[in-house]
Amino acid sequence: MKKNGIKNKLLIMFCIFSLTAITIGCNKEPVNEQPYSDEEIALIGKRHNEGLDIILGAFETSDIAKKYHHKKSANVALTTQDKLEIARFLDVQAKEFISNNPLTYKGEEVAIDPIEFSDEQLLDFYNTEIDADLTTELQLKYFTLLEDAHYNKQGSDLTFVAEIDRIISDANVEIADESELIPVLTMGSVLKYSNNYWHSDLKAKGWLSIALADATNGGSAALWGAAVAGPLGAVVVGLNGAIIGSCTAYLISEI
Repeated sequence: MKKNGIKNKLLIMFCIFSLTAITIGCNKEPVNEQPYSDEEIALIGKRHNEGLDIILGAFETSDIAKKYHHKKSANVALTTQDKLEIARFLDVQAKEFISNNPLTYKGEEVAIDPIEFSDEQLLDFYNTEIDADLTTELQLKYFTLLEDAHYNKQGSDLTFVAEIDRIISDANVEIADESELIPVLTMGSVLKYSNNYWHSDLKAKGWLSIALADATNGGSAALWGAAVAGPLGAVVVGLNGAIIGSCTAYLISEI
């Protein structure tokens, strides 16, 4: 895994949590020993796919889509400003989706206020590599296992899903710290559901790269969130990063 600009990543962390309020319900039941249940892990991937449907649908009916599809038909390459305009649109849509569709953490809903990203930070979501500067040794181990499973995907989808589930299960046993664990669970859940979405459902060209962009952006964003706000930050910011990263990768490949 190659290093991305750590400076930009740290700027994202600061921006997210200087403008973000994370709240959970008032249930004061004892904390479960296992940080994330199987159902809650799966919900990350399910919410991700639901968000893709809504956001991509909104894009296709927008004036922005008409403009860029025209560029595609004219064989005109997108500029940095073009990519930024797409990212801004996706950012607005992702904010609305996440606000209306909260995840759960230890049985309680987790809500997040809208996140404001600078133009530089939005463009950073076009990257598809985990930032090794922000990972621990154990996280790097499991991120690598997940990427290898993705690139080595052979045979049936059931075989691939079983392998991802095995990696997630092993991580749940080996990684004791929640802030260290959740970025791995986020990447695993997104990778499993993303492969099904782009390959089986949408049959997108370049689906292998798009699905990886999904997962790595989710993992990276979860790392940023965990570094500042612990497990809750990892949960919500990870989903946000996965949605924006995958949509940009898909739209750029299509336009």
